[in-house]
Amino acid sequence: PLIIGADATLVLSPGDVLRLSRPDGAFIANFGRIEVIGATIEGVGPTNPNATEFLPFVVNAGGASVVARNSHFRALGFGSEAKFGGFSIVRNPVLVRRDEIVIEGNVFENLNSVAVSLTDNVVIKNNRFRNSRAAALIISRTNNAKVIGNIFFGPLPETYGRLPSASNAVRINFASRNALVSGNLIIHGFRAGVAIRTRSHSVRVENNVIYNRGGAGVTLRDVNCAIIQNNVVVENHQKGV
Repeated sequence: PLIIGADATLVLSPGDVLRLSRPDGAFIANFGRIEVIGATIEGVGPTNPNATEFLPFVVNAGGASVVARNSHFRALGFGSEAKFGGFSIVRNPVLVRRDEIVIEGNVFENLNSVAVSLTDNVVIKNNRFRNSRAAALIISRTNNAKVIGNIFFGPLPETYGRLPSASNAVRINFASRNALVSGNLIIHGFRAGVAIRTRSHSVRVENNVIYNRGGAGVTLRDVNCAIIQNNVVVENHQKGV
């Protein structure tokens, strides 16, 4: 594993490629700062016969700060724990610094998920989420998150078959208040395109296109004061909203 200490910074610049070996159990745990600008982080190599489910991952924990812009994250993440899901920000509010969190213009391909927890005011903008193996984007215990202008696509049911773990494109849960989900394109995939759950109050879902999901377009459960407006929700296999 590559461990980034609380006072350290990992910088990946345009054209850099960091390959994490699956058979050797490689992963990145960032407790300091990571800057990935125009670079690639990917899992490589065959399955480890002693840990067949394992795939490399990037977890940003403690007081970590993150800038990920115009980069490619590929073949990362495993299991049901969000922190191992591929690319995660799981911060400790006691340790959080004032450094920015930027997730913009990236391609997340063949990840379990991108997960954000306890990261208030995060902006996830203009990214592409392709062929996620679980919920593509999970936001938990986070206030004022903005999910803007992203594209979520695949897997196509007729091409890949039904994936048992495939889930929502955007999931906001566990008391994540005042979120905005706006201007996103969500096409194909399984289950609801946008799922708002578990006391995630005062959420706005607006100006999105949600097309041909295996489940519903938008679902809400245990939520107050949500605003759902100006969305195009068509040809999904279950309810619209």
